[in-house]
Amino acid sequence: MTSVLIVEDNATLLESIAFELEMRDYSVMQATDGQSALNVLQISNQLPDIIVSDIAMPDMDGYEFLENVRGTQEWEGIPFIFLTAFDTDGAIRIGKELGVDDYLTKPFDPEDLVLAMENKLRRHKQITKQASMKLDQTRRELLNLISHELQTPMTSIYGGTEMLAEMLSNPSYDMTVELLKLVQSGSKRLHKVIKRILLMVQLDSGMLETMLNKQRRDYDLLEVIQGAISQNIADEAYKDEDRKINFHADSNNIMISGLYEFLFTVFVEGI
Repeated sequence: MTSVLIVEDNATLLESIAFELEMRDYSVMQATDGQSALNVLQISNQLPDIIVSDIAMPDMDGYEFLENVRGTQEWEGIPFIFLTAFDTDGAIRIGKELGVDDYLTKPFDPEDLVLAMENKLRRHKQITKQASMKLDQTRRELLNLISHELQTPMTSIYGGTEMLAEMLSNPSYDMTVELLKLVQSGSKRLHKVIKRILLMVQLDSGMLETMLNKQRRDYDLLEVIQGAISQNIADEAYKDEDRKINFHADSNNIMISGLYEFLFTVFVEGI
């Protein structure tokens, strides 16, 4: 249900507008001046989808109210329509400078108000969707950049030290081998940190949800857990912490839906 905040100091007109909108299944919030409208916005559990406000009001007029709305980050994107008897170039210019979306001149037909509101809401949704798509694209590009810039040198370091360790297996090179093992251990830990960072970026960017919706599959939960246990047991850092794992599984298969890489990571980190 679309929600609208109506701000009008004429009680009769306010009730009339509210009645007309409620008859069309709008959820209506009411205020009699700019200050009371600000109070409504501050205490409301749900912000209105659109604001319709008179200009000439006591205590705080429509211009000041609009200025407060546009100056508050949480409210600045709410579409805003002025109701006014001031059909002059000066009044319109002031409103546009403050960021109003549209004007309706009194008296007006309720259908005109509904049409203006729906047009602004439709346009607002289009802009929001376009911005969201652009943000998603930027996030994907950033994630790909981070992944490439971090993973590429790590692959070289890890692969190179593995090869060197095999080549320097002669006992006379014990100290060199130990140093290589130290480098390997550090690179493994750094690799785990990189994976955690990438996972956090994917979670924060919303990409993980998109991937889940498109690529999720069912996996045997016990196999995922056993794989995570095996990896931790093989991890030198895990051995150094002198941990012991006792794992007892029911013979019945338990299926879990998701992405294997992330399910696996959850259990590796949790064990």
